[in-house]
Amino acid sequence: MKSYCKAEFTRGSGLCNRLFPWGRCVIFSKEKNMPMLMPNWFHIRKASFIRGGIDYKKSLGKILLYKNFCNPGEYIDGLQKFQITLKYEKVYEQQEDKIKGNALIVFKGDLNFFEDLYDHCDFLRDELYRNLCPDLREVVNKTEVHPIVMNVRRGRDFKDAKSLSDYTNKGAIRTPLSWFLESLIQIREIKGQDVPALIISDGSSYDLQVLLNLPNVTLADSPTAITDLLLLSKAKLILGSGGSSFSAWGAFLSKAITLSIPGQSLQWFKVSRNINEHFVGTHDPKYPDKKILNLINEKL
Repeated sequence: MKSYCKAEFTRGSGLCNRLFPWGRCVIFSKEKNMPMLMPNWFHIRKASFIRGGIDYKKSLGKILLYKNFCNPGEYIDGLQKFQITLKYEKVYEQQEDKIKGNALIVFKGDLNFFEDLYDHCDFLRDELYRNLCPDLREVVNKTEVHPIVMNVRRGRDFKDAKSLSDYTNKGAIRTPLSWFLESLIQIREIKGQDVPALIISDGSSYDLQVLLNLPNVTLADSPTAITDLLLLSKAKLILGSGGSSFSAWGAFLSKAITLSIPGQSLQWFKVSRNINEHFVGTHDPKYPDKKILNLINEKL
């Protein structure tokens, strides 16, 4: 019996929503020694373009995921991939025990988010790096590592809050620039210095100017979503966008202290198995939790 596995992505989903099924599939492929089909990373995503808020000059690599990944050699691609997709019976991962003959085992959706991935963090980080197109490795290796990284989502496919209750009651809400600004200023006051901060964003430098006007704040000159994520994975402290799976993956891969706006903790994605060991939670710069501030002062 010869079976294969593949990660199948929901249409219109971004990079990090796609990483959940990819992660489960690549782990399964390794553990079962089962060949895996090359994922279809490039896609068409209309909402981000229609609603705006993004830096269109970098949208091909950051939104459509063009040339984010290359086949490191062992993925099945081309005509053989096409033939397997046509001929083999498709069986979803939850039905694996029902396989009777040749099958294509499909991994799809978020399922348990990071709960199925906790013990494989280092492996997945290495796999992401190994799957990079060669020229992107140089981007990751040459970019200066910053202790603080702000993942600022600016695409208007997430809406702006009309009231504070929106952060708790509605899912896709943009974290305002003011939260990042006030949080960074407060953290720097705790440390007594302008700790270097890097911005990872789908927005433009013009839109992010209020943050870039602060000293020692830099906007990452990164061409793709995956290079952004790997830069985020090197942070010691992440100020993340609420509801963003991208911020959540950065927190998971880095094991950094990760803060988001009240009402939108990234722990919703089950990022941390134990928040006492890896803190993932919310922060209100107007009414800060002293325990969190002490933790930041100790770890940063």
